[in-house]
Amino acid sequence: MALFAYGTLLPFDFDLSLGPWAHGRLWRHLAWSQPSPDDAIANVIVCIPLGMLLCLSLHQRVAYSSLRIATTVLIVSAASLAAESLQTLIQSRVAAFSDVGLNALGGLVGALLLAPVARWLARGRRSAAELLRTRPATLGFVAVTVLITLNSWMPFDWRSPAQGLRQADLTLTASATTLGLTNADAWRLSLDRAGDCGYLLVLGFFALLSRRETDAGRIRATFDAVARVLLLVLLWEVGQLALGSHVFSVFTIVTRLSAAGAGVWFALAMIDMPTGNAWRHEPRMLLPQPLLTACLFVQVGFLLARAGLPLVKGVTGFEVQALPFYAEFRRPFLPAVASVWEQIVPYAVLALTAAACSSLRGMRQALPRVLPFVLSVSLVAEVLAALGASALFDVTDVLLALAGALAGTWMHTWLTRHAPDDRLPERAPAATAQPTVEGDLVTVATIIPPHLAHRWRVDRRIDPQSN
Repeated sequence: MALFAYGTLLPFDFDLSLGPWAHGRLWRHLAWSQPSPDDAIANVIVCIPLGMLLCLSLHQRVAYSSLRIATTVLIVSAASLAAESLQTLIQSRVAAFSDVGLNALGGLVGALLLAPVARWLARGRRSAAELLRTRPATLGFVAVTVLITLNSWMPFDWRSPAQGLRQADLTLTASATTLGLTNADAWRLSLDRAGDCGYLLVLGFFALLSRRETDAGRIRATFDAVARVLLLVLLWEVGQLALGSHVFSVFTIVTRLSAAGAGVWFALAMIDMPTGNAWRHEPRMLLPQPLLTACLFVQVGFLLARAGLPLVKGVTGFEVQALPFYAEFRRPFLPAVASVWEQIVPYAVLALTAAACSSLRGMRQALPRVLPFVLSVSLVAEVLAALGASALFDVTDVLLALAGALAGTWMHTWLTRHAPDDRLPERAPAATAQPTVEGDLVTVATIIPPHLAHRWRVDRRIDPQSN
């Protein structure tokens, strides 16, 4: 609710002269209006998680589901009406009754989706845990595929495929010329493509090992992995024909396939063949400690280099944007989501790698070490970007980096909790000899039938004085 109020009242530049007491009419600027499609989608989607959380919080207090849903819609409507009324005091915001109706619709959708989403999450969590125990490489392949798909298609600004085909780059030389390392923009483009190739390398790595998990031979697994990667790369590039912020490029296809092929070769030559397929029984062999450490250094270098590239032109100044999410709320909904996603994902992957390198289990153990590390990298990157005047020192980016650190650490905790433990089982303690009692008690105890032994009590206490 606090985040909802913060987003609706940003940037908090209240002007009391716009209030109803200054003009004699209540809600002077609050009226029905026709929102744009992007604003309508944003108003509905923003209130869906709010409706789900409100309905979940009312589960113990309200017995009937229909009453919980009605109460949730009423609370969301009241909060939206209060926020829209306060927006009449903000000159840069437009208050409308239509936003209240769209927010109420979002709360209703969230309340109705609570039960099916909860069941789907529980079922998906159990399936993912089972897949992690039996086929961890397949789970990694699926996760990396989803991640690359979102990175390739965000912000989902669809257009006519014919228009995308007219802008397609079908030559290798024209695309290669854009990589001329003559200025900071070309270096940034090179680093972006290098980061994309890093994801494709991981995809090829898990593509081969996922086929080896199904008892496929090395040759067949290699061909199947290459075919899967080729199909996915073509799917991503063809989908970009219908996206306005992306361009279909043959050079991108070639570089992605080369990176994925390198990942297939690395998995085959460095993991599968040296271990003799033993990694299937010891999942820690999938990502050995030296490999994780190298990946950690590469990720840190990539983030700092991408932020500090404008410094090649010299230090131009230092400006700070202290109001969190100010730029994001001024953008359209889908580009704002894409901007948040691009900031969270690299730091979530960095936190996951750092937690894996620390070999710690549990949030309480890993978070005190991972969080300061990710925070320091984020602060250095923001300072470098601000000094080079490529961007402001934005507090939003630091907060999103912390959110990525929490997500990556939680993901590591979940993986270590459900992954099969490849440690050797501890030896059972040696059986100690039980004290015996000499005399008639032993004779009586030995003649009791086994099926009646639980009914008898034998006093084995011995008095050392009288015996």
